[in-house]
Amino acid sequence: MKRFIFWLICLIVAVWIGLHIKHNPSYVLITFPHYVVEMPLWAAILVAIVGFTVLYYFFRFLYFIINSPSHLRSWWSVRKQKKAEQNVRNAFLHLARAEWQSAESCLLKAKNNNVEPFLNYLALAYAVQAQGKVDQRDDYLHQAYEVAPHEALAIGLTQAQMQLWQGQHEQALATLQKLHRQYAKHPYIVYLLYKTYSHLQDWQSLAAIFPVMQKLSVISPAQLQTIEVEMYQGLFTQATDRASVENIWQGLSRDLQANESLKRHYEQRLASVAV
Repeated sequence: MKRFIFWLICLIVAVWIGLHIKHNPSYVLITFPHYVVEMPLWAAILVAIVGFTVLYYFFRFLYFIINSPSHLRSWWSVRKQKKAEQNVRNAFLHLARAEWQSAESCLLKAKNNNVEPFLNYLALAYAVQAQGKVDQRDDYLHQAYEVAPHEALAIGLTQAQMQLWQGQHEQALATLQKLHRQYAKHPYIVYLLYKTYSHLQDWQSLAAIFPVMQKLSVISPAQLQTIEVEMYQGLFTQATDRASVENIWQGLSRDLQANESLKRHYEQRLASVAV
C-alpha cells in the first residue's frame, strides 16, 4: 500500500511538472567563446541530473579501483577464516569418530588461520598421540604453551594424561610433580599422582599425598580405605629392616591395626626381615 501511494504521488508530481512546462516554457542560455547553447529548462535539468549521475558512478568506480587491493585482502582474509572454521568443525567430527589422520589433516589446514590456535594445538596433540607420534605430540603441546602461556595448567594436565595413556609413567610423574608444586590443592592433579604412584609402587610418595587425597575428597571414602590398606601393604613389603616394619605398624590407626590383611602383612614381613 505504501509503495502504491509513493508511485501515485510521483505520477501526480510528474504530471504537474509537465503541465507547468507546457504552459510556462522557460529556456536556459549558455554562452561560450564562439558558441551559444540554448535549451528548454526541463532539458537542462535532465542533462544536469544525468551528468551528476554519471559523475557520481564514475568517481565511485575510480574509488573502487584505487582501493581494490585492500578490499581483495579483506575478502581473502574472511574467506580463509571461514574455511579454517569449517576445517576445525570437520576435525572435531573426525576426532569423535576416531579418524585420527583425517582430524590431523583438517587441523593442519586450519592452523594458520584459526582464531583459537591454543585449542588447535591441543587437538593436534590428541590426534597425533592416537597415532603414536609422541615427539610430534610434545611439539604441539610446546607450541600451545607458546601461544597461551597462561594456560599452563590445562596444557600440563593434557600432557600428563597423554603420557599416562602412552605408558610413559616416569615422564608423567615429572609433569605432575611440577604441576603439584604450583597447584598443590588441585583435586585432579592429586588423583593423577595417586594413579602414577600406585602404578610405580612408590608407596612412600603415595603416603605423603594421602592426607591431601582425604582432605580434597579426590575419591570416595570406601575407595580411600581400600587404597590405604594397599598402600600400607606395599610399605610393609618394601621395608628392609625390623625397625622400619615396627615404625610402619606403630603409625597405623587402631582400625588399620585391626585389619586382618594388614596384620598378616606385618607379621610376615616382621618374620622375614633381619633383626
